[in-house]
Amino acid sequence: MGAGKKILNGVNKFYGFMTSLGIIVLAVWLIASWMGVDVQGKIEEAADPGKKYVEAIKSSSLQQYSDEPIGEVMEYLHSEPKWTYTESNGKKFVEFSGLYYSEMENYELQLKFELNDNGTFNVSYVAVDGRLLGNLEAMEFLTKTFNDYETIRQATGQLTNS
Repeated sequence: MGAGKKILNGVNKFYGFMTSLGIIVLAVWLIASWMGVDVQGKIEEAADPGKKYVEAIKSSSLQQYSDEPIGEVMEYLHSEPKWTYTESNGKKFVEFSGLYYSEMENYELQLKFELNDNGTFNVSYVAVDGRLLGNLEAMEFLTKTFNDYETIRQATGQLTNS
């Protein structure tokens, strides 16, 4: 019976320690929030450091094609959209992949945006069904993609307005 009491005593001490730790963490969180610190944002950033870069690309636009946010266009046209952040050889990248289905064509798209140190970015990779497109072909493809987006939105708007 002595062993059972020791185990129960150890469990009680552990439970008391964890409860105290929880109270301390909650108090620090509340004080930091009261002081204006975005605790939730800091935790999310620590858990996913690339999220801010992904959100920056998604909210940006490719001015030569459209003023619409990249994320809105890509997620509107493609099913199963996936955004990821990667680093390679000291460079930062945001990648998009998604599937496009229409009566005319179906394909898997992969876009890679390279983030520059000055806060700008450029499209560094465009692949359709795994085939890397050359610069001219990539420009034509992106022009078509943004035009399709505008055409579909206008047609949808006309249908909902009638």
